[in-house]
Amino acid sequence: AVVQLYGKDSKNAEKAIAAAEKAKQLDSNNVSYALTLADLYYKRYSISKDENDFRKGVDIAIEALSFPDSLDVKGPRARISFINRYSLHTFLANCFIEKAVALTSGDAEKAKWLQKAEQEIHELNQLLGSAENPYLIMWRGRLLLAEGKLSEAVVQMNVAYDALTAGVAGEQPQVDMQL
Repeated sequence: AVVQLYGKDSKNAEKAIAAAEKAKQLDSNNVSYALTLADLYYKRYSISKDENDFRKGVDIAIEALSFPDSLDVKGPRARISFINRYSLHTFLANCFIEKAVALTSGDAEKAKWLQKAEQEIHELNQLLGSAENPYLIMWRGRLLLAEGKLSEAVVQMNVAYDALTAGVAGEQPQVDMQL
């Protein structure tokens, strides 16, 4: 998937990051630009394992949580704000879970990343408002999987999958690619 984004030439990655950096520079409080840039750094980290790229991606996403369009507001911009916060917390939870999975179990470093992931999932819970939300069930399942609790994780993921794919007759079921 990362090769599709950048092509086979790593210069494309550099061009994409440079363009996203320029866009963010031109509109420094734009959450979409920040999230795109954070995602590009994270994808480059996934290929190169350069910790600086991981840190940059995470730092950009954390900074974007303070942008005006990601603050909890009332009124006509409330939905945009909600979507931005949801997207940023989802990005961070994914980064932290994947970081934890890459480490050996029982490792203090792994526990640190799991704790960060748990905090992001808590934030998602606050946004979605119901522990029965299938997306939150999915995130709890992913966290259990990262913790090495395979049986419990499979149960949670199946519950989330069933809830997301259950549809009204004649309607297309919802599918979450991360699930």
